[in-house]
Amino acid sequence: MKNLEIYDHQMTIKGLNIYYRTAGDQRNQAVVLLNGWGAKVRGIFGSERVIKEIARRGFFVYSPEHPGLMRSQTPKNIWGQEEYRAYLEDFIVSLDIINPIIIGQSFGGAIATAYAAVHSDSIKILVLVDAGLSSDKYRRHRLKLRFYSKKFSHYLLSKSAPSMVKKILIWIVLGIPWNFINKETFQIRSRMGEIFDQWKLDNVYSKITSPTIMIWGKNDMLFTSDLAETVSRELPNAKFYSVFGGHSVLYTQPKKIINLICEKL
Repeated sequence: MKNLEIYDHQMTIKGLNIYYRTAGDQRNQAVVLLNGWGAKVRGIFGSERVIKEIARRGFFVYSPEHPGLMRSQTPKNIWGQEEYRAYLEDFIVSLDIINPIIIGQSFGGAIATAYAAVHSDSIKILVLVDAGLSSDKYRRHRLKLRFYSKKFSHYLLSKSAPSMVKKILIWIVLGIPWNFINKETFQIRSRMGEIFDQWKLDNVYSKITSPTIMIWGKNDMLFTSDLAETVSRELPNAKFYSVFGGHSVLYTQPKKIINLICEKL
């Protein structure tokens, strides 16, 4: 079907070349899909199936590739919550996206949360799927995550580490396509480890007044389902649903999750 074809685009935001994809009929309700770390352009854990499934249900999908992930350029400095929120603001304003449904998974869900805390009135529905939670909610995991993020940066900068292993690591962690990776990118992409190490999402849930749907994999080991359900009670207008699956259930079971979203809209 013509409307299910995915189109590639590029634009400049904050001086960075940002890739994004669209699919569907532009006359339909806009959906902004915000992927997490490790999401791929296509293939295993690819967002392609998710984009097509959303378009198949009668929406027009915008899916930006966040700075530093997939094909988009890496920030020149250490970006935090405010910088990624501002990037999303620029993306939505530049493309004149009005009253969108925003779907955010993992890191993309954290960006969506930060955005919704400021722009609830301009969001039709916020959908958080195994989203990144505020730092005060998952302190138990913070030290472990910081340990691995530092290891990531150190390994990419190591002169003794095999280039092939570095490429595989970048592909797995950042979702960067194989043909976008070369020796020159190792140092640049290592900055993402620093960004992840210093990342902190503030507890802004009480500020989010837009209708919110939270969908969580029961076996999510990163941001647990019981913790997410507790968070849902802090949002003024949220409903929580748990499904069988893990942290990446949006990518492993896209049809099931998009069907559930559409049922709850």
